[in-house]
Amino acid sequence: MMAVVPIKKWVGTGLGSGLLPGAPGTWGSLAALVPAALCWYWAGVWGLVGALIVFLLLGFWSAPWFETRYGEDPPQFVMDEWAGQMIPLFAAASFTQIEWPYIWMAAFFTFRLFDILKPLGIRRAEQYRGASGIMLDDLLAGLYAYCTIFFVIFIYYTFF
Repeated sequence: MMAVVPIKKWVGTGLGSGLLPGAPGTWGSLAALVPAALCWYWAGVWGLVGALIVFLLLGFWSAPWFETRYGEDPPQFVMDEWAGQMIPLFAAASFTQIEWPYIWMAAFFTFRLFDILKPLGIRRAEQYRGASGIMLDDLLAGLYAYCTIFFVIFIYYTFF
């Protein structure tokens, strides 16, 4: 049992990215782009789907440990950002004719915008207790970012 605690801490902090100073959520989202790019390179959009599933499972597994020790939605826990960041990348990775670094940057910044501002009911998702409350707001931010990126791509292909 003793070895599980450091593993949960390492996993929940996104391999330590949530421990970086300043803005742990932003660092965590940025760090999530590395495994996302590798999964996309090896398996395309399905690699991102697999990454989302793995990050969800790891997040729900490690979130209770963080909440017990650090309180509700601790900032150093960024596995929720890792999972949420995958969602807008689905839209970005589905359309590879657009220069992928630019659309991936747009997916990153759009996700961070929704995660920080928490509009349109995202903040209400934080009312849930436990791992669900920790994970849900970032998943909703990812969903809103997905819709935004998809809309931008639609406009791009329609008018340019």
